[in-house]
Amino acid sequence: MTTTIVPGNILDGVNASRSAIRTQFTNAANDVNALEAPQYVTLVSSPTIPNQRTLTGTSNQITLTDGGAGAAVTLTLSTNPVLPGTASMTVPIGSVAQRPGTPVNGMIRYNSDNSVLEGYIAGSWQTIAPGSGGGGVSSLNSLTGALSIAVGTTGTAFNVSASGSTITLNLPDASATADGTVNTTTQTFAGVKSFGTQGYAPEATLTDGSTIAWNTNGAQTAHVTIAGNRTLSSATNMVGGGCYVLRVTQDATGSRTLSYGTNYKFGAIGAPTLSTAPNKTDIITWYSDGTNLYYTGISQGF
Repeated sequence: MTTTIVPGNILDGVNASRSAIRTQFTNAANDVNALEAPQYVTLVSSPTIPNQRTLTGTSNQITLTDGGAGAAVTLTLSTNPVLPGTASMTVPIGSVAQRPGTPVNGMIRYNSDNSVLEGYIAGSWQTIAPGSGGGGVSSLNSLTGALSIAVGTTGTAFNVSASGSTITLNLPDASATADGTVNTTTQTFAGVKSFGTQGYAPEATLTDGSTIAWNTNGAQTAHVTIAGNRTLSSATNMVGGGCYVLRVTQDATGSRTLSYGTNYKFGAIGAPTLSTAPNKTDIITWYSDGTNLYYTGISQGF
């Protein structure tokens, strides 16, 4: 049996195939052009069955741009994007040596050497927040490294000094030549001091006994109730120019006497005699040169 192949029939078949291919490409192009809104992507499972899928997102997150037939769909991050969620976002993490070689303002990263979140701000890397590892401030002006703060007393006024990685807050003690802090030690001040309310020395209570001690440091004014004939031993810790007051009260029996140590000076008039009535109070005053107490007067019978 002989089969005859007619060239014209072969060409007709090829032309028909070419026409079908062109038709399929045309349909595909029409499908792309149909994507008028950027929020859709068409998936084609066969030449005649398109499946449309919607791309969803939150406002200010993702923008889709349809490039038209034959062009790619562009996926971009919107201007001022909003990142959703309630957990966290991880920024780049690296050491100081791994910082970008050409940084620009606005960069943010986690510095693994100093355990801090840092940003490139105004032309330099700066700490944004202390890390949980205790890195704290890692730079301040020209100081770098793990900074520490110390307290000093140098100078004649409050001042801050820096050396290496240590910042020192100098708080000198106040004196006749320096502004500073008032402490619990003896201090001398210069200039006139004015108080808006009262300035006074709180009255201290002395311990009664056959010999009564009077340490005037912290007891510039004092009180004692005597229950027998007593001796007031020489006072201690006076300062030159200080005035001292002693309030003496008789007990319920009365007629008690008081004698004095050697640094109490009464001059030509001699030591006063106390009121003798029970429960009566006398107030005695002295002026000191820092060594002796000079008697200035007594008020009696209160």
